[in-house]
Amino acid sequence: MTKVYFGQRQDLEAYKDADIENFTIDVYNNDNTNYDFTGATGFVMSFYPTQEREEVLKSGGNISASGNRVTVNVDYKDVINLPVGEYWYDIKFTTSGNYDHVILFGKFTVR
Repeated sequence: MTKVYFGQRQDLEAYKDADIENFTIDVYNNDNTNYDFTGATGFVMSFYPTQEREEVLKSGGNISASGNRVTVNVDYKDVINLPVGEYWYDIKFTTSGNYDHVILFGKFTVR
């Protein structure tokens, strides 16, 4: 379990061909209260070539929330499938009106 504040940077590492399984994130507001995901209509993890996170290389995943806990499962071969190297990622959710909110972002290193 990783404790983060909404919109925080958290760098991640993964081994080539390894899935992300049951990566749990407890999300808090800046005042240390639990973040409420009521109204979230979808979650996605996306991978980018640069920190600006403009050009999406890959995206997807089975991501869900219960209370303030987000559970991330991403299949390497189906979603990530990136060569060894450094990338950027974000995990975000969408609310009604199609507004995106970044939960977590950072450097994503494939070893």
